[in-house]
Amino acid sequence: MFGGFPRRFGPPSTALKAVLSGGLLALAAPPIGVWPLAWVALVPLWSALRQGTGRGAMGAGWLAGSVYYLVLLHWLLGVHPLTWMGIAEVPSLGIALGLWVVVSLFEGLSWAAWAGLGWWLGDQPAWARLVWGVGTWLAVEKLWASGPLGFPWGTLAMTQAQGWYLPWVQVGGAELLTALVVLVNGLWLVGSLRWVAGTGLVVLLGWRGLPVPTGKPLMVAVIQANIPQAERIALGPERVMAIYTRAYRTLAAQKPDLIMTPEVAVTLVWDERNQRDTSLGQALSQLKVPLLLGAYDRRGDQFSNSLFASDGGVYDKVNLVPLNDTIPFKSLLGWLVQRVSPLAGDLYPGRWDQTLTTAQGVVGAGICFDSPFAEVFRGQTARGAQWLVTVTNDSWFGPAMPPQRHAIETLRAVENARWLVRASNTGSSGAIDPLGRTTLLTQRGEFQLSTVPITRQTRRTPYTEGGGNWIWLLWVGLGVVVWQRYWGLKRSS
Repeated sequence: MFGGFPRRFGPPSTALKAVLSGGLLALAAPPIGVWPLAWVALVPLWSALRQGTGRGAMGAGWLAGSVYYLVLLHWLLGVHPLTWMGIAEVPSLGIALGLWVVVSLFEGLSWAAWAGLGWWLGDQPAWARLVWGVGTWLAVEKLWASGPLGFPWGTLAMTQAQGWYLPWVQVGGAELLTALVVLVNGLWLVGSLRWVAGTGLVVLLGWRGLPVPTGKPLMVAVIQANIPQAERIALGPERVMAIYTRAYRTLAAQKPDLIMTPEVAVTLVWDERNQRDTSLGQALSQLKVPLLLGAYDRRGDQFSNSLFASDGGVYDKVNLVPLNDTIPFKSLLGWLVQRVSPLAGDLYPGRWDQTLTTAQGVVGAGICFDSPFAEVFRGQTARGAQWLVTVTNDSWFGPAMPPQRHAIETLRAVENARWLVRASNTGSSGAIDPLGRTTLLTQRGEFQLSTVPITRQTRRTPYTEGGGNWIWLLWVGLGVVVWQRYWGLKRSS
């Protein structure tokens, strides 16, 4: 009956469980956001890992992960059309489809690795399976977030940004929330421990986060210029500069404490000459309202994607986007990548120990792809940042992408109990308070000038102070499980 079914995914029942797990988690993630589904989404896949072969388990994991990421990352199709780059419609569509499929299937391999490790463990006690499932999930997640192709997008914690258990990231970061989601999924599979899962979900509601001290409000203004890439090319640098100059003058008349632009608002090196001679530089000199400006900085013959404070502070983007900011495996594949990528050369990455000082105190900053990397913001907050800013240009992508970014940046705000304000080129721009509540969210695809009140915060969360130190306990647990498995094999032989 199922003779033609691809056995690499295991038997048909296993494949169906894999698709169900991937689909449930996709529904839990933004923009759909049915967050409670994440607490049961892994149950179908996990229940199938002790059946069949290791190859079948990995195939099922890959299928589940691929389903999840194909739904999650469909905004990659928004890179089409690329006619503004001189690429015809049909090749442009092929590039967009290829990017979406290849990235999704590659990310799905992380689920294959987790499923394979789960199968390898074999028939062990419930406690061992739970420790192993949680620990290997976090280990694989860390691996997939590292290296030149690291892409920590779509974590389980991201699905919980609007959920009841978000405050737990103040204790142990987004990884702790991910661990709790995996653990509860595993507990549902142990008949004698299902009551622990239900009781635990009730008990976890007891932590509502640190109280947010009030203080003198800081008025932060945001420019959402809404200039897509094709329009930016057509307008040229001078007319784009004029748009931002008019926006700055309009907001400066309202006397905010600080004005923000999106990522690379002006495609110039913001050096002394441009600060002096451009229309925006002259407006700054005249009106003297502090500005955070996205532009380029230069180091020798390389450039950085940077955020400039008008009073002298500079933050350089730390995490560069493969194919957009940097060429991965340049020594081996650079010749090939340069044929299909518009990137002429690498940008240089910023240092991890940066501090951005502004007229309104020390600010923790992130540019675009910095947002998924929690340590960028934790480190700056530990070094004295009293509020957070992010700047981005998501005009390349489809409408499902901004809600996912907003969820990720909600995690960053709550982890460190800081206000976070985002300026996006085409939207959505926004503001998030230290408990994860959205106080500003602009419409995508509109020119919008906004002002939002925030407050500086100085209290540090347990996560800001200690980071992910709790994970070492989990690594020890993994070591005990491995020892137990080998001891069991030795005894049986």
